[in-house]
Amino acid sequence: DSPTLSTITRFSTLLFRFDIDLPMTLHKYSHTTKAGPYVTRDTVYFQGTDDGLYSLKLDGSGFVHLGGHSTKSRPFVTASFIYFEGTDDGLYRTKLDGSGFTPIGGHSTHSSPFVTRDFIYFQGTDNGLYRVKLDGAGFTHIGGHLTKSGPFVTNDSIYFLGLDNGLYRVKLDGSGFMPLGGHSANSSPFVARDFVYFQGTDNGLYRAQPDGKGFAPINGHVTKSSPFVTDKYIYFRGGDDHLYRVSV
Repeated sequence: DSPTLSTITRFSTLLFRFDIDLPMTLHKYSHTTKAGPYVTRDTVYFQGTDDGLYSLKLDGSGFVHLGGHSTKSRPFVTASFIYFEGTDDGLYRTKLDGSGFTPIGGHSTHSSPFVTRDFIYFQGTDNGLYRVKLDGAGFTHIGGHLTKSGPFVTNDSIYFLGLDNGLYRVKLDGSGFMPLGGHSANSSPFVARDFVYFQGTDNGLYRAQPDGKGFAPINGHVTKSSPFVTDKYIYFRGGDDHLYRVSV
């Protein structure tokens, strides 16, 4: 149900976009952000440099401060709602126009949540790996595990960054804990196309199979944050803070 991210990210404090058609051309938005945005088919949602929760159209028009709300990280957007970390670390939800502001069960988070059809997965302020139902009920500490960033959730597994920077995977109920080949990362992993893509602790851009095998650097590229992968491309923030795209 959730739209995917698109080709927009943070460059220093300015929003940029690459054209889909080659050659890649850098386009700059006039608006500023503190974190990577969440992009749907026609809208960019982001945290402003004043911590405001904003949206604008892909062409840069239609700038809106959504309900006057503020956030400390990138929001997560579904077909109907925006989920975000408030500046007080509260976990909140609003409608896409910023109305209908709702605290989610009084829960708190230290990073962006990950939302599926039935649950919200998040890093607690005590670094616990948690899950709640969409209405905030059913609070669960998943297997007693701890994480340093927001998790990535698939149909059957949760991938996360441990407190030791190790990459790990568990089943949705927290069982089946498995290190991913002893690999380490500096940010949240991204799972796509039968691979786990991640920023290594040396800031290299890497991928491995979900069991940790098949570890490989991706053309020697360097990244400073978690990559985003589509069916054709890997989008990442380079060591110079530029946004890059390479073929999968």
